[in-house]
Amino acid sequence: KLDVLASGYTPTKRRIEIIVLILFTISWIAAAINIRTVADGFTQNLGSSLVGFIISMFIADFLGGVVHWACDTWGSPNSKVFGVFIRSFREHHLDPQAMTKHDFVEVSADSCIIPMPFLVLAAIWRIQFSFQIELLLMNVALWTTFFVMMTNQVHKWAHLSTNKRPLVVRILQSMRLILHPQVHNKHHRPPFDKNYCIFNGWMNPILASFGFWRKVERSITKLCGVLPRADDADWTGRFEIDPVTGESVKRKSARPTGY
Repeated sequence: KLDVLASGYTPTKRRIEIIVLILFTISWIAAAINIRTVADGFTQNLGSSLVGFIISMFIADFLGGVVHWACDTWGSPNSKVFGVFIRSFREHHLDPQAMTKHDFVEVSADSCIIPMPFLVLAAIWRIQFSFQIELLLMNVALWTTFFVMMTNQVHKWAHLSTNKRPLVVRILQSMRLILHPQVHNKHHRPPFDKNYCIFNGWMNPILASFGFWRKVERSITKLCGVLPRADDADWTGRFEIDPVTGESVKRKSARPTGY
């Protein structure tokens, strides 16, 4: 199964990833320059940038969680359009360490696609109504897109052994400013249906407190008739779907995939 999934990473996909990262970098720099121009200097923008930085850490964690949940829960590697992205999520549940062998391009390029339009908007925006509000929104767009782009790299660091993680990464993890391995380990327990937020994990307890993911899943199942994680269950063989309730049930023999 792993060989089948790994073969889905084609030279064409690699070339597209490189182009996406180049476009993202150019757009991010253009947005940063535009914000400085609009703010008319560094000092004027400092407060807005700091507030935007903090807000963006929550937003990026949530957005990364939504994408993670969606690709873990629905579709298959054979799905049209999105199958090429879902492939890596199935591979990750079979072999969590596989991504530690991937370079920055393979790990991070896909994360640049969704936030790109917002980054382009921040690069061309001119103040229309309220200076402070719009400047803050531009800073939120700038930092959120950067954090979203870095989310899977942060995820990769959470899977590296301690001696392979850079010191600064270990410090940020210990401060819970980025995803800590202990927090992420909960996700890798079959049926892989918890702790989807993987930038810093701040949103995980908030969403879990009112059963956010299960409520959304039940709504989609009721509307479309599809069962959550059915394809993931087939690939991993570590849990099964109750046909009556639609709930994911851990197999008795299943154990955490671990690190």
